Amino acid sequence: MFASSRDVGLVMVGEGMAWWYRAYANEQSAEDQKAYESAEDLARTARRGLWQDKSPIPPWEWRRK
Repeated sequence: MFASSRDVGLVMVGEGMAWWYRAYANEQSAEDQKAYESAEDLARTARRGLWQDKSPIPPWEWRRK
């Protein structure tokens, strides 16, 4: 989804407000895969958003419980 020509999902991942759900990576272009992976790595390293938690639980695991 785009808003003002920005990929909202990518922004959310980069801000630590969402996970990059790798199960659907094959539906993304190689360029988008790299962008999302990089955004998540940077958010983790900077401990932004959900990455402030020492043991964040991925939503797909939380839903199984």
